Amino acid sequence: MLNGKINHHINSALQTLSTGDLVFIRPSDHHYFAPLKDEKCELINLAVKLDSLIDVSRYLGNDQFLENFTGSVIPVVFKMQNYQIDETANELLSINSYQITNPLLSRIKAKVFLVNIFTKYFLSDDFSGENNSSVPQWLKSLCGKLKDPENLRTGIEAMSALAPCTHEHLCKVCKKYLKKTPSELILGYRLETAARKLSGTQDKIFTIASELGFKSISYFHKEFKNTYSMSPAAYRKHSKVCGLIPV
Repeated sequence: MLNGKINHHINSALQTLSTGDLVFIRPSDHHYFAPLKDEKCELINLAVKLDSLIDVSRYLGNDQFLENFTGSVIPVVFKMQNYQIDETANELLSINSYQITNPLLSRIKAKVFLVNIFTKYFLSDDFSGENNSSVPQWLKSLCGKLKDPENLRTGIEAMSALAPCTHEHLCKVCKKYLKKTPSELILGYRLETAARKLSGTQDKIFTIASELGFKSISYFHKEFKNTYSMSPAAYRKHSKVCGLIPV
């Protein structure tokens, strides 16, 4: 779940999913989504063939994750942190874009994504689904606040003002825990938001770029193409907000 809430009816039970929820639905599950009153949501579906799961099992050399995956009556729901939501969404959007330019590479990237997801959530020692990341809480909170449109537009200025430390320390912490500089982090958030707007709205590309704080439309086009392997116009043509990404 990228944002919002939705009811998920599955196997005669009800789950209310919200921002950051990661759900693994099995082939045998009977389910459907139902909107909540006055609630909007945005989600991404990744459709996985059974053969792909078997390939992952063979690659890992054991079937523990498959047992954990299929063992419960109701699918397990994991809660991702804000920065994990952004990373996962960006990766899925990238995989989706490669379906147009390089389908084979898209399938390979999708399988790598599967391995990372299943080993992270289904091979943990306690299988609790809890995040044990050492990322400081204030940094997680800061990443969440950066999604605010105004903060995203002003970028570094807003990030520095919201951080409970000097800009120099902020740079060190971002690099240590997120492997990115503040500028790279903001650029990633802006491009991810741009991709969503291109898929889900009819706003002009120039308007989207301007509202996200890009002062140069040519720079926006360049960075978007570097990230998604196609121009914003091409991405809008071929993408959907809730696309099924076949693996």
